Amino acid sequence: MADEQVAATGGHRAGVGALDPELALIALGQAVDHRDCVVAVADIDWAALAPGLTAVRPVPLLEHLMGAPGVEAGAVTPETGRDTGPARATALRAELAAAAGPEGEQIVLDLVLEETALVLRHGSAGEIDAERPFRFLGFTSLAAVELRNALSAATGLTLPVSLIFDHPTPAAVAEFLSAGLAPEPAPPGTGSILAELDRLESTLAAQLLEGDEAEALATRLESILSRLQVPHQENSKVAENADSKLEEASVDDLLRSSRASSESPDPTQQKVPGERQPKE
Repeated sequence: MADEQVAATGGHRAGVGALDPELALIALGQAVDHRDCVVAVADIDWAALAPGLTAVRPVPLLEHLMGAPGVEAGAVTPETGRDTGPARATALRAELAAAAGPEGEQIVLDLVLEETALVLRHGSAGEIDAERPFRFLGFTSLAAVELRNALSAATGLTLPVSLIFDHPTPAAVAEFLSAGLAPEPAPPGTGSILAELDRLESTLAAQLLEGDEAEALATRLESILSRLQVPHQENSKVAENADSKLEEASVDDLLRSSRASSESPDPTQQKVPGERQPKE
């Protein structure tokens, strides 16, 4: 194929390059001389072709014959110029944390549309219909792997190779990613209370209270603190009384207490009315 044809069909990205005319003619001559009936001559970039062929399952024959390594998740083609570092995923999570529900969902959908447009070599994400299935958008198996890798790098999530087959539209992929990126809800209890205290402390640091308002707030906080300290103080007093009695007890007191405990009737051996006792 000519270089223009290869570029138009996305052949370079698929691992099939344009044939050098001189080499192509030599190969054709060899095929005619040897009377080969079925011959395929192509300029193959195995590093680019292998990921699409091994996306769903390994191909031992390909790996054995050509030694073509697979492409690790998160790698992307250099011509797209994507930022694949961890900072991008961190920035995305920070942006989602500051966004409301629908706003965050739109951020993720925009990401999916942008990456889809890059994979398909479209000019902008506006050309992509979020509800149109990927197979109707022109996705190949290699394009599916490229989109999965790009979204994995952008979100920091480990995504399955069957991503666009399990979630066949950009909108469905965005919904799946939103669920994976959603922050875990804070467990009820002390953690959430301490978080509220952190917010209160930040608010107080930003506002300078004076006069009656400051005094009212201090009284309120002291009241809350006193209620928290009462159960702790009562438990401490009980423990202190028990320790004090134990220290003041004499040896005879301890022996009598021990004898009384050993001679107390076992409730499991109590006689039940009407029950016949075994003869000794």
